Amino acid sequence: MAERKNRKNTQRLMKQRYSLVAMMDLLWYAVGSTAAILTMFGFVPQISKILKTKYVRDISFIMLIQTSMGASLWIAYGFHINDPIIIVANIVSLSTLIVVIFLFLTYRSNHKSEDKTR
Repeated sequence: MAERKNRKNTQRLMKQRYSLVAMMDLLWYAVGSTAAILTMFGFVPQISKILKTKYVRDISFIMLIQTSMGASLWIAYGFHINDPIIIVANIVSLSTLIVVIFLFLTYRSNHKSEDKTR
């Protein structure tokens, strides 16, 4: 009888522990997803500002290249560990960075002519 009671208590504790682990997994999935969303669209305000002002003088081209390389490595790492959040977030981030780099290269000539008139 006592053995049966212990077995039921053990099963109950295992279910509670499993529920807690599942809830923590869900919480960390939500944290990772939120971080991914914030990172993915981090350069969208910069894209918007460049399109409005056509001004890129204060943007570091080295920073854009460095961040693009970092995103590329994150994509490779995401494939290695088979993590779709890391993969998708960094593909979107790299895409927005490519747009910023294109805009930078397109509008940087505006500043060369501006510098000559000063």
